Amino acid sequence: MSIGRRHLALTQLADALKNRGAAGVFSSQIRDGDQTLAACLATTIARDAAMLVGCGQLDSLPDSLALQSSLEHLHQQVAAAGMRFVQATSDVDDPSPPFAQADYEKIAQLDYLSATVPPPPTELTPTDSPRTESTSTGERPDRRDVLVVEPLDPRVPAQLARMTAVVEATFDATQDCPKLNRYRSPQDIVAAYLESPALDPTGWRIFQNQHADVACLITTPYQSSATLELTYMGVASDRRGRGWGQRILREAFQIARNSQLTDVMLAVDQQNAPALNVYQQAGFQVVASEAVWGRLA
Repeated sequence: MSIGRRHLALTQLADALKNRGAAGVFSSQIRDGDQTLAACLATTIARDAAMLVGCGQLDSLPDSLALQSSLEHLHQQVAAAGMRFVQATSDVDDPSPPFAQADYEKIAQLDYLSATVPPPPTELTPTDSPRTESTSTGERPDRRDVLVVEPLDPRVPAQLARMTAVVEATFDATQDCPKLNRYRSPQDIVAAYLESPALDPTGWRIFQNQHADVACLITTPYQSSATLELTYMGVASDRRGRGWGQRILREAFQIARNSQLTDVMLAVDQQNAPALNVYQQAGFQVVASEAVWGRLA
C-alpha cells in the first residue's frame, strides 16, 4: 500500500471503532507460530456492506495461499454478520491489488473533486428555476413550468419511500458506477446514507417538474473540515441533458452556505463524461483518484 492509502486505511479503522465499536471491525490472520504470514481487515460501512481496509502477506511468500485463506475467512465473518457486499479500493495505477485474487471485480475508477462555495447570487426569486440555463449540448432545461425544490426528511417513512423511488429512477442507464447496480439496490444505497453518523436530513432534496419527481440530492455536512459532501445526486433518465445538474449544484452550494461550510466535495466515475463536464463548469477540480472493487460476501 502507498503511504497515502495506509493513512486512509488507519482513518477508516479509527472511524469504524469510534462510530460502531469493536463489533464493526473484522480481522483475519494466518500464522505460523509467532509469525503472521497473511492478514486482512475490514470495517462495517452499512448494515449490508463492509469495506476491506487492507490485506497483505509476507513478501517472502509470493506464491503462498496464505492471503487467499485469510480473505476467505474474513468473507465468512462478514457474511455471518448479515452483510452481502464487500468493497475495496486501490491506487488507480495498481492493475492487480492483492485482494483481486479473491474474486473482486473492478467496479470503477473514481475522481474525487472539490470546489470552494461561491458567494450567493446577487438576486434570488421565489420562482428561481433552471429555465435560462444552457448545457454543453446547447439544450435547455424543461421550461413548461417552474421547478419545485422540496426539502425532505428521510426519517419519515412516506418521504423515505419517495426518495428511494427517485434514486431508483436515476439508476436507469446511469453512467456513474453502473456495475455497482449488480451489488446494491437503491434501497441499500439510501439505507446506508441514513446510517451515516454525520446524517443531516436538512440537506436532502427532491426536485419536481410538472408535478413529477425528476431529480434528487443527498448531502452530508462535516463541520470539522467545513466541508459539505455531495453524497448523491441523480436525474431521471428522461430528463438528462437539460441542465438539471447545474440546478442541483446551485442547491448544494446554498445548503453549504446555510451551514456556513466553505467547500463541497464529491466522487464521480471517471467514465461519466456528462457529470464531469457539469462539475468542471461549476468550478470543481480533481484532488485525488482511486479504483473501487467489490464482491458478494
